[in-house]
Amino acid sequence: MNNNHLDADNQRKRDLAKIHVAKKQLGMDDDTYRMMLQEVASVNSAKSLSAMGRATVLAHLKSCGMKFKTPPKSSTKTRHPGKPHNMKPQLDKIEALLTDMTLSWNYANSLAQHMFKVDRVSWLKTSQQLGAIIAALTYEQEKRALLANIESMVDQLKLDWQEVESWIPTSKRKNWKRSTAALKQVKARLLNSKVEA
Repeated sequence: MNNNHLDADNQRKRDLAKIHVAKKQLGMDDDTYRMMLQEVASVNSAKSLSAMGRATVLAHLKSCGMKFKTPPKSSTKTRHPGKPHNMKPQLDKIEALLTDMTLSWNYANSLAQHMFKVDRVSWLKTSQQLGAIIAALTYEQEKRALLANIESMVDQLKLDWQEVESWIPTSKRKNWKRSTAALKQVKARLLNSKVEA
């Protein structure tokens, strides 16, 4: 396979990715999307587009208000991508929470995908959605702090982790370190042990 073919194949993949991103960002449902492809390029699927057809569809999407940006070359861990000016304080808060927990933007993006079926936090459209991401990150931060506190107390009291885990009902032991209720139960028991000691 020669370099020209690889370049053409890579360009095709980039163009198709841009078309699918635009479909999502412009809020097109499948029927509207297929109608647009049929009207603009006389095809039913983006896979069927020639290089000229892809260029025509991309030009049409730009005329519909889509602004294609090249992704930033910096790490996804450093700055939040795409900063809507009216949501900057919330994005800054998300970034601070991620930094505090040494998590990358991929973690926040996975929350956006799970909660709103949107691939990136920067694509969320409302401050309520960003608020929900902040709430989820704050909850995660509290769980991590609670677990760190428990680990410290277990070390101070020189307890065996098996003994600590035995305080949790068998049905809830599997992922107890991810359960706020179980963590609070363990912390309360540890505090009682500290008082008795």
